[in-house]
Amino acid sequence: VFNIPVSAQDPQLGPSDALVTIVMFGDFQDHYTLQARPIIEGLRREYGDDLRIVWKNTPVPDLHDDAVAAAMLSMEAFAEKGADGFWAAHRMLLDNQGALTLVDLERYGAQLGLDHDKVHKALVDTVYKEKVADDLDALERIDVAVQVAHLDAVLNEVVGEVLGHPLGQRGDQHALVLVDPPADLVHEVVDLTVGRSDLDNGID
Repeated sequence: VFNIPVSAQDPQLGPSDALVTIVMFGDFQDHYTLQARPIIEGLRREYGDDLRIVWKNTPVPDLHDDAVAAAMLSMEAFAEKGADGFWAAHRMLLDNQGALTLVDLERYGAQLGLDHDKVHKALVDTVYKEKVADDLDALERIDVAVQVAHLDAVLNEVVGEVLGHPLGQRGDQHALVLVDPPADLVHEVVDLTVGRSDLDNGID
């Protein structure tokens, strides 16, 4: 049984009543997060509105110096422009993983049409640090049952099979799939629970 909180405070792509929800725990400076993007985009193309993507920021500052600041920019984009703003920032940050200094992030904020003063405050004061701490806590509380080595083909096959079962054969049920770096950044996590769609109350 997983109790993973998903709320309006989490950036989402896809309808809230989708048959399947993928919760991504990601670090904008981590290459695994970048490699997972085309897989997730492919699944969205294949399943459309039957699939919802939920993002949670899990930066690892011990390994990635600029990951926390990048998470702050993404959440400022979400605060100012909603889900569309967040996913635009998401694309920009992943496309520019090698250039995520504060100067770079303020420039991206301007390109995204965000308020300069709010962006500066978010970056300098880590305004959304409590939300990021909650996301990290959610990741730490997951009892991982299955791990597979991070190979794009393997992950795509596993996730495709997991999604294909509830959508193709058990369309009356709901699934939660967790994808992206756990704390050790060595393995990709793929786990499935079938149950209710009300994620705020947990998954049975």
